[in-house]
Amino acid sequence: MGFLENLGKGISDFSQSTIQKGKDVANVAKFSRLISDEERAMSKLFEQLGRKYFDLRSEANEEDFADFIIGVKESQERIREYQDSIKELQGITKCVNCGGDIPNGAKFCPDCGAEAIRVEPQEDGEETVRPEKRYCSECGAVIIPGSRFCTSCGRKIEEEEKKPDDTEL
Repeated sequence: MGFLENLGKGISDFSQSTIQKGKDVANVAKFSRLISDEERAMSKLFEQLGRKYFDLRSEANEEDFADFIIGVKESQERIREYQDSIKELQGITKCVNCGGDIPNGAKFCPDCGAEAIRVEPQEDGEETVRPEKRYCSECGAVIIPGSRFCTSCGRKIEEEEKKPDDTEL
């Protein structure tokens, strides 16, 4: 019987060892994940620190940081240009009143309610900004850009349509 007892004890020890190794592997993975989480949190803090420093000191003439500041400003400008290109491709223009995004075909800015102003390319390559001419649906009077009410009849202006025979100014 000693052989069977030793065999059973060996299997039991092996099982316990395997279970412990599994727990150890799980704990190593757990601690590795915790380390990664802390490293990500620390990277975010470094990023915030750098942003804060940039916001507070970007106008100061500090030679040690000048190249970084110039690089960030150049990157920010390129990002703005790329974002403008995307908006242009999507048919979105900027509101001249508040700078908000106006979708193609919208008559008013969704942020401030100002009348949409369209930029029209000219033959000479220059662009002319022209507001769409709008009329009150109640009395037919010309609506002053940015008005919320008709100055002629006092009707509240909502989704007024352009007069079909007056598409150009």
